[in-house]
Amino acid sequence: VTEQGLRRRLVSPDWWRRRLRTTLTRACEELFRRLGFVRAQASAYVSGDALTRVRLAAIKSKQWMSETAAVCEDTGEVLPLSQIAEHSLANPTLRRGELMLRARGFQEVAASRGDRCVMVTATCPSAFHPWLRDSGGTPNPRYNGTTPREAQAWLNQHWARARAALKRQKILYYGFRAAEPHHDATPHWHLVLYVAPDSLAAFRSILTRVWLKDYANEPGALVHRIKFTDEDATKGSGVGYLAKYVAKNIDGAGSIGSEISDESGRPVSEDAQHAVAWSRIHGIRQFQQLGGPAVTLW
Repeated sequence: VTEQGLRRRLVSPDWWRRRLRTTLTRACEELFRRLGFVRAQASAYVSGDALTRVRLAAIKSKQWMSETAAVCEDTGEVLPLSQIAEHSLANPTLRRGELMLRARGFQEVAASRGDRCVMVTATCPSAFHPWLRDSGGTPNPRYNGTTPREAQAWLNQHWARARAALKRQKILYYGFRAAEPHHDATPHWHLVLYVAPDSLAAFRSILTRVWLKDYANEPGALVHRIKFTDEDATKGSGVGYLAKYVAKNIDGAGSIGSEISDESGRPVSEDAQHAVAWSRIHGIRQFQQLGGPAVTLW
C-alpha cells in the first residue's frame, strides 16, 4: 500500500462504505452466532439474515452486470459484463470444473511418481466452538470467544508451522485444501495431499504434533483434532473425496446434491448456498492449491 493509495482510500466515501458494510455484517453475524441463531438446531453455517444479505447482493451484482458493458477501444467490440462473467470462474460450473481438472492432474502426476494419497481432516480445538452439536445444541462451556475468522487464522498459523517443519525435513507434498464450516460456523479443513511413500510416516507425525501443540489436554483432542485416511481404490480416489467437498461448497451439483449433510440435516444442494454465504460473509477462502506450479503457469 503506497502513501498515495492510502490517502485515496481514506478520502473515498465508496471505500469507507464498503469497509463499514463488511464490518457491520460480520459484527451482526457474530452476534447472531453467540445468541444461538447459527447452529444445527436453528440455521447451520450462517444466520437467515446473512443468507438474505448475500442473496440480495448477488441479485444487485447480476443486475449491474446485465446493464454494464465492456468496450474494446481498438475494435469497438461491445460485450455485456454478464456474458464475460458467464465465461469466467465466477460461473460455479466452470470453477468446479477447473478445480477438478487440476486435482485430476495432481493424481496423474502422483501415479507417475509413485506418490501416495493421504486425506486429512484438520479441525480447531473444541474451545473455538460456541455450541455443542451432539447434546441438543447447548452452549459450549469451554468456548473461548473466537470468531470464524480467528479460527481460520488459527488453522493457517498451524499449517504454516507444519509447512516449515516439512520443509526442514525436505518432505515434498502437493494437493488441495478445502475449508468448510461446522454447524456453528467454525471452519475446518479437508486436505487431499500426495506424499512419497517413504515420507508418509514423518508427514503424519509432523501434522499431528503441530495440531496438538495447543489445547492438547482437551477431551477427545487425540481422536478428533486431526484424522488421516489413506486412499482405498475399492472405495474411491482422492479426487473423488475432494469432489464431494467441491460440490458441497460451490453449487451442490451432481448426485451428491440429493444427499443429506451431516452438519445441517439439509440436502447438499441447499446446503451449498449456505456454505457459499458463510465464505463470503467471513471472507474465508474455500479452496487452495498446495504445492505444484502456479495456476497461471498451469
